[in-house]
Amino acid sequence: MQVLQMETVTLGQESTEMEQKLQQLKESMSKEKEERGHSGGFRWKSGQRGSLNSGVKKKKEDILQKLSAGKVKIRVLKDEPLTD
Repeated sequence: MQVLQMETVTLGQESTEMEQKLQQLKESMSKEKEERGHSGGFRWKSGQRGSLNSGVKKKKEDILQKLSAGKVKIRVLKDEPLTD
């Protein structure tokens, strides 16, 4: 019985501590939100101009170069109809 009472007290204390931490987190997040609102509303700190597709082409080229640099196993699938 005493063990259960001690566990209840411990859980109550942990719950109170977690509530305090949550409240502090909420306060700090609201302060950050206010600071972002006062800074002019800019979202991006850095970025590049240009076509979005140019990055995709570069990635494809990089992948092809990596594949051609090493050994690549290719599996040829035969053109056969499925039978049920």
